[in-house]
Amino acid sequence: MENENETVSKRAPLFGLLAIPVTIAIMLALMVAATWDAADYDGSDWNKLLMITTVLLAGGLLGKAPRIIFEPVGTRPSLVSLGFAVVIGTVGMIHYYDGAALLGLAFTVLAIGVHLFDRARRHEEELILVGIVAGFVYAIQVASVGHAWWGENSLEGSYYDIVDVDRTVTGFLFFTWWMISILSSIVIALAVRGRLQDGGHGSWFKDLPEIVEKEHIPLYAGLLTWIVAHAFSLWHLSTTGNPDAIFLGENVGFFWALLTGIVAMFVAFCWSEHWRTLGLFVAVNWLLYSFGSWQDTGLFVFGDADGALKFLHGSLGGLSWFAIFFWVNAGVQVGFPF
Repeated sequence: MENENETVSKRAPLFGLLAIPVTIAIMLALMVAATWDAADYDGSDWNKLLMITTVLLAGGLLGKAPRIIFEPVGTRPSLVSLGFAVVIGTVGMIHYYDGAALLGLAFTVLAIGVHLFDRARRHEEELILVGIVAGFVYAIQVASVGHAWWGENSLEGSYYDIVDVDRTVTGFLFFTWWMISILSSIVIALAVRGRLQDGGHGSWFKDLPEIVEKEHIPLYAGLLTWIVAHAFSLWHLSTTGNPDAIFLGENVGFFWALLTGIVAMFVAFCWSEHWRTLGLFVAVNWLLYSFGSWQDTGLFVFGDADGALKFLHGSLGGLSWFAIFFWVNAGVQVGFPF
C-alpha cells in the first residue's frame, strides 16, 4: 500500500493534460511578442488568434482523451485508435468545407499524432509534435506581418515591385519562426518532464532521468543558444531598415543561425562528455569566424579606423585577426587542458 501511494503521488497532475496548454500558451506569447511592434492588433486580430489557439488546444487535448477514458475500461487500443481517427477526420473535413482547410488539417494532424504518441507513452514527442504543428500555424502569422516589419516608409517602392524580395523575406520569417517554435517545444518538453507529465519511453528520451535538472544544463544551454541565434537573425533583419537586406545578403541569415545551433549542440555534447577543450575550441573558432566574416562584409563593424579598435582595420586588419585567432586558441589549449 505504501508503494502504491508513492507511485500515485509521482504521477503527473491531471493525467498530463497541462503540458499541451502550457506549450501552446508559451508559443502564442512568443509570437505576439515578436510581432507586437509590426502588427496593429485590433479586435478582429485577437479573435482570429483566439480561434486558432482554441482549435490547436482542442486538437492536442482530444488526442490524450482516448487513453484517459478507455484505458481503465480495457478496450482494445486498435479499436479505440480506429474510431478516434474516423471521428477526428470527420471533424477536420467540416473545417475544410467551412473555408478553414489549414486549421482543419492542423487539428487533424495534432489530434491523431498526439493520440498515437500518448498511446505509446512517448510524451516528449507529443509536445514536439505540438511545436511542429502550432509553430507552423504561428509562423504563418509572423510571415504575414513581414510587409510591416520595417515600417511603411521603408516598404515603399522596391519591396512591392520586386516579387523575389517579397518571397525571400516571407520565407525567411516563416522558416525562422518555425525553427524557433520547434526548438522551444523541445526545451519545454524537457522542462515539464516529470513535472507536468510523466517521463516518456521514446528512444530519444527514455534514458533521461524522470526530472531533467542541473546535470543536463549543457543540453539546455545548447538548445537555448540555438533559439537565441535564430532570434538574433530576426532582430538583425528588423534593424537594417532595408527590406532588400536579406535578399542582397546583408543579413546574418537563416543558415548562419542553423549552423550556430548545430555547433552549439556539438559543444554541449563535448561538454557533457568532458571533452571540454575540444568543445571550447570549436565554440571559440566559430565565434571568431562569425565576427571576422561580419567585419569583412560590413554587417557589423567593430570600431573604426581612428578609434580604440583601429588595429582591426586597414592594412593591419588581417594580421590583427590572425593574432587574435592564434592567441585565443593558445589560451584555450593552455587554460583548459582537459
